[in-house]
Amino acid sequence: MSSICIQYQSNSSDHPNPDRTVTADLHINYWKLPQTKGFERFLDFGLLIHNVSKDIVAVSFYLPVLVSQNHIHDLGKQVANGSMMSHLFNGNYKVSNVIKSNSFYTAECNEESKPSFLLYSFGKSFRVERMNVGSRIIIPLNSFPEETNLIKQKKEDSDSSVYGKLYIRFRVENVQDNDYGHIEPISNDFLQSAFSKMEMLNIHINEFREIPIDDSEDLQKEWNYFSFDKIHFYFIGSSEDEKVTGHKSFKDSRLLDPQKWSGYLESHNSKHKQCIAYHWKYIRDDKTGKMPSNFFIRTVYSSFQSLKVLKYCLIILLLGFLGSFLASYSYDLLKNNKTYNSILQNREIETLRDTLVDEIN
Repeated sequence: MSSICIQYQSNSSDHPNPDRTVTADLHINYWKLPQTKGFERFLDFGLLIHNVSKDIVAVSFYLPVLVSQNHIHDLGKQVANGSMMSHLFNGNYKVSNVIKSNSFYTAECNEESKPSFLLYSFGKSFRVERMNVGSRIIIPLNSFPEETNLIKQKKEDSDSSVYGKLYIRFRVENVQDNDYGHIEPISNDFLQSAFSKMEMLNIHINEFREIPIDDSEDLQKEWNYFSFDKIHFYFIGSSEDEKVTGHKSFKDSRLLDPQKWSGYLESHNSKHKQCIAYHWKYIRDDKTGKMPSNFFIRTVYSSFQSLKVLKYCLIILLLGFLGSFLASYSYDLLKNNKTYNSILQNREIETLRDTLVDEIN
């Protein structure tokens, strides 16, 4: 499958600078929620930029599929509370509004191992550019607040042009089942294939060889690629996903509390099913500087296929009819066979003789 590309644009040069590296952490949630008929699929992206600076004017998410403007939704407001932020980052967070700003929040954690950062709710301030194969979602970063506790602290610690960490999160709706993978019947189990299907999901991140050729040149112009220190990938399904495996074992899994996540999911709540989250985590190797950048997942899930079940029932009825017809036809052939009739007559005579003997005795 083609690669997702995540980049930033700098106003310091009209061309990308290969010697400059901006690091970030990436969060991807692939949601597959059962509905009354079929499944609803959507993607959530979270990007935590390390040491975002004044000259970074925009970030870009290239998706190798066509998406429309109304299928992109900012999630900044949904996560702008301590409870939800604590769930996302697995820490004790306090989220506060930045004074004189409707778009920025400070997310602070008192645990040293957890990051504190600015949360940016960009709302409708983005655009979607249609490319030859895929689509590019561009989010401008040009309205940083003048003063916050995090910025003051960063200015005291280092270069005044650096703002610290910045987090954005948004959702891509209307994801189709073949956008990032494909579905196949279970070929090696005649019976199970009528009640289950196999879905294979393959997502690449910033893999140049997997970028569609028709879009690769345009992606190189004026944009730099982020270098990721960590990538968290969550596949969130339900109990209908009976077997979830990957090219690497998932790190952990957990049952999501529907009450805690209802505000975040809004109208996307699963119908009468509990959600199960499977978590994969990649960390950059300090020695080699390398990190895997693709996720392959295979899941077998319940899928009642009425046409296939009907076909099986018709086959069973046909086999029953053929069996009955063959039995009747074979009997008619035997009745017309002289040898069979002779044997049958001899058996009748022997039976009659035995009956007479019993009566005489």
